[in-house]
Amino acid sequence: MEDNFWIPTLKADHPYFVTNDDCDGKLHEGITVTIDSQGDAWITVNDKRAFTSARIRTFAGGGHNHRTRNALMILAEAIRLDNEEE
Repeated sequence: MEDNFWIPTLKADHPYFVTNDDCDGKLHEGITVTIDSQGDAWITVNDKRAFTSARIRTFAGGGHNHRTRNALMILAEAIRLDNEEE
């Protein structure tokens, strides 16, 4: 978790979306994780109240939350795998 890495099955700038389990049929409610071409991680939450996004930068981009960025990359891969199974 200390060093930046790239999971080779992920595509840069591709949004990995998972629907909220409690969406009551509103399939657009959920979270999206995108790893951009610079390696920064973006997380977006879309629910009935708001649409919010945040960026966690890489070392080179001046980021201070490197483990969080790596965890978001792992989350993107988990979402990709879950979506493959559907």
